[in-house]
Order: sequence, then C-alpha cells, then structure tokens
Amino acid sequence: MAFFLPWIDIMLFSFSGMELSDMFNKLQGLQSGLQSFANAFTEGTGEGALEVEGISKPVWLYGTMLFPVLGVASAVINKKLLHIFSATFILGIVIWAFSDLRSTLGGELGDDQFSILQIMSIGLWVTIFAPFGQLFGALVYKDNAGESGSVQPYEIGKSN
Repeated sequence: MAFFLPWIDIMLFSFSGMELSDMFNKLQGLQSGLQSFANAFTEGTGEGALEVEGISKPVWLYGTMLFPVLGVASAVINKKLLHIFSATFILGIVIWAFSDLRSTLGGELGDDQFSILQIMSIGLWVTIFAPFGQLFGALVYKDNAGESGSVQPYEIGKSN
C-alpha cells in the first residue's frame, strides 16, 4: 500500500513510488527541451552546441517496481522464506537508493543545506519501516506443520 501513498513532498509537488518512473521521464523531457532551447540560443551567437550529461533512470528504480509485487506475493503465498526475501529486497533497494541519492546530491542525508528527511512523506516512511515488521513477523511466527511452510502464530502454553 505504501507504494501508492506519497513518497516525496516538495512544496506543491508530491509523488508516490508508483510515479517515480514517470517523474524521471518528465525530467528527461524537460532536460531535452532546455538543451534544445540553449542550443538554439547559442547557435545565434556563433558558439558551439552545449553538451550536457543526460538524466538517466537509476538502476534501483527498476527494483522499486517490484515492491507491490513482492508485497502481494508474500501475503498471498504466506511462506516464511518469501517474507524474509521480500523484506530484505525492499530494505536493500531503499539503502541503495539513499546511498545513490547521497552521492548524487553530494552530502549527507541530514545536511544543513538539504536533507532528504525534510521532503520524505508518509509512503516512504511506511516503505522503510514495513520490512522490519515483515522480518519480525517471519522470524517470530513458526511454520505450520500441516501446511508445508505457511506462517502461523505460536500458541502460548503449548509445548511442541
């Protein structure tokens, strides 16, 4: 569910995890338009065309597209190993994305100039904390002996 809630909230702009890919497409289009405008402007002055490194989608972005798939699959299939895989995959992608953003923005996540913590919205917070709950649930709950690997709660006071 957190994939569809707002992840980033910057002044008037807010977007969810589902809209990340579209956001990068729009940034690429904006950059292309601005570069065309700048080249047309410099062409009249006799200067050469400007060369700018293009905005490309980061690889971790494709991993975020699997978040809802893994969430639904782990809920429907209800296997301990799938819960653990889903949680570690999501945490890995989130850590990768934050480290990539940190190196791209050139600073720490809590810098005085810019802090990603200032623009994070509820959906991203839930995306970060939900895998911890999923790991806790997978590690605390035992497998049901009758249903090969499905997760069931321990019964207090019963010995196995």
